[in-house]
Amino acid sequence: MTGYPHLVAGEDQFDSQLMKLSKGRILAKGGAEGFQGITIAPGPGKNGTFGIGIAIKIGDGNLGSRARTFITLAILRALDLLNEEQLRYFSDKSSPDLVNYRGIMVGEMQAVFEL
Repeated sequence: MTGYPHLVAGEDQFDSQLMKLSKGRILAKGGAEGFQGITIAPGPGKNGTFGIGIAIKIGDGNLGSRARTFITLAILRALDLLNEEQLRYFSDKSSPDLVNYRGIMVGEMQAVFEL
């Protein structure tokens, strides 16, 4: 999967982009009803030299396709697994604006959790 990330979700999709930018260290695959699986190969980071696995479930089924990506980035940031360049690449997804039906910004999302 990490060797051909574009085959996982499509060239412009989050999972494929994340695997490509991490140069195979992160394996990511979203699924139906707001599920997200992430595997991080062993290497430097807050998790030491052990590989880790993360499972995410978005309660509303990832309505609007924004929460799963946003939470995944917040977790990877908290674990210090993305560098500044990678975080900049995903900046439009790391703190999405909430807009109403007229396209007017009415709020923003923030990740509030502790690992």
